[in-house]
Amino acid sequence: MRIIFTIAAMTLVFIPHARGAEPMIVTLSCDGKVEDLKRHTDDEAISKLGVVVNLGEQNVSFNGYVIPIKKVDAATVYFEGKSQQQTYGVTTETDVTGSVDRITGAMTASTMTTAVWLEWELYCKSVTRVF
Repeated sequence: MRIIFTIAAMTLVFIPHARGAEPMIVTLSCDGKVEDLKRHTDDEAISKLGVVVNLGEQNVSFNGYVIPIKKVDAATVYFEGKSQQQTYGVTTETDVTGSVDRITGAMTASTMTTAVWLEWELYCKSVTRVF
């Protein structure tokens, strides 16, 4: 009986730590390109773009956007939502969809307004935050 109690007590102690092994916030540095599909301009090179995947708050942040996570599975984090930016008193709404591959670090995203449709193709690596 004492052995069963000891095993049960140890299970209660170690299980929460096993679940906590996955980081709640992942900070990424991404390189790649962005293309404007409405204006058909040349691809713009992206270097060291910061991306934060916050599993605790369920959002992905990049380039000033903070977008809700829609789904997380073993391989991918999917995000989708709207973001509002205000510039010179004018509010612009942007539709944002995308995904981050949890294994390779590849990130794709679309950001669309009435005037601009950007396709982001990024390759990200995990980094340690500076502060």
